Amino acid sequence: MRCGFGIILVVCGSLGMRTGDAAAIAYDSAGDAVYNSGWVSRTGGGFGWGGPWQFSVTDGGDFFHIASSTLNGGGDPEGDGDINLPPTPAGRAWALTTGARPGVADAAYASRPLSGSLGMSQSILFDFDNTKPVIDASIAGYGLQSFRFESASPALIDLPVALEATSQSRDYMVRDATGVHDTGLLLTDQGLRGRFTLSGPTNYQISLTPLVAGATPTIYSGTMVDEPINQITAVNQDAGPSLSNALFLNSIAVVPEPGSAMPAAAAVALVLRRRHRRGNQVAGGADNPGH
Repeated sequence: MRCGFGIILVVCGSLGMRTGDAAAIAYDSAGDAVYNSGWVSRTGGGFGWGGPWQFSVTDGGDFFHIASSTLNGGGDPEGDGDINLPPTPAGRAWALTTGARPGVADAAYASRPLSGSLGMSQSILFDFDNTKPVIDASIAGYGLQSFRFESASPALIDLPVALEATSQSRDYMVRDATGVHDTGLLLTDQGLRGRFTLSGPTNYQISLTPLVAGATPTIYSGTMVDEPINQITAVNQDAGPSLSNALFLNSIAVVPEPGSAMPAAAAVALVLRRRHRRGNQVAGGADNPGH
């Protein structure tokens, strides 16, 4: 699965809140036993979140699945499972597809609230696996896949910082309060591991590491709108119903807990231990459903 097309990572917001309002350590993955029967709206696994997943679509359909992330793009030439849990081709991840009516703009949204607003020096960890979306020539614009960090307030949802990968660029781009910036990191459909950190009231840092042999992190720092981040939302737009064009997600986390003496490395280790347990649940539990 090499180079892809259109994924965004959107970060909308900032700090400006008390420690007591900040999000707790949280983790979830498609490997949780909760998803053995599929990815269903108003359910959620893991721990530490502010509520379950909530889905919405612009055109009716079943666009939310549990499937192998090796199914999109160019496959899985390394045989490492891309972002699957367990980390094998037989593992699984969350997947979003869209409708296929000609001339109709389709989008699927999956949102998960944090338990509070992201605090100073807290990070959101995420794995995502994008591919080149199907472009409907009868619709103006271009297909888009995204993973957004945003305010749950409808009034603020259009004020994002966005890490973007689109059919119009060969690199991941960052869109923030100062414009659109090229990260210099080539698009990949082998999976990407990211970390978004609040570094100041209106400052952030994104670290991105492709899940391929020998890859090193690409780090971008920028300026954002001073609004709270208290929700993550995955979006797939105009990609069609095939899993070969799906947006895959996995292993979302918030670390560390604000005001805690736990260092960031220890918080990450805690999350990884949870991830390992979820992988074991899948390996030894129910059959891996197709969606």
